Amino acid sequence: MSFVKSTAFKYIPILVFAIIIADYFVTLSGLGSIAEALRQFAVVISNIALGLGVISLLRIHGKNVQRRLEGRWLYSIVTIVTFVTVFILGLINSNGEQYQWAFRNVYTTLEQTMYASTGFFIVSSAYRAFRARNIDAALL
Repeated sequence: MSFVKSTAFKYIPILVFAIIIADYFVTLSGLGSIAEALRQFAVVISNIALGLGVISLLRIHGKNVQRRLEGRWLYSIVTIVTFVTVFILGLINSNGEQYQWAFRNVYTTLEQTMYASTGFFIVSSAYRAFRARNIDAALL
């Protein structure tokens, strides 16, 4: 395994985190400019990831609608319409009443559903993983 695969990708995020935290607690002239450049880089990377997510969402759900996959395409239409509606509301006025309503009643509800589903799957997998089949599993 090469150095890049085994070590560099582990220590680069740790180094970036250390620089940003050190800049927060310690005032050094060179450290502030490096930390600000890293913050700007993080904003650029997150915007690229957001754009790729939008492209992926529209591509996958667009294919579901186009192929009329049974049991999926109606939900894909709802997903696309909801996304486009909230996106347009955010472009028009992100502090507007309609956008805030959509955020509170759509996004937070979906977020709660996702966390509940994730919690259920974690508990279910933990039950299967920690089933006491032998002494070692029972001790674990």
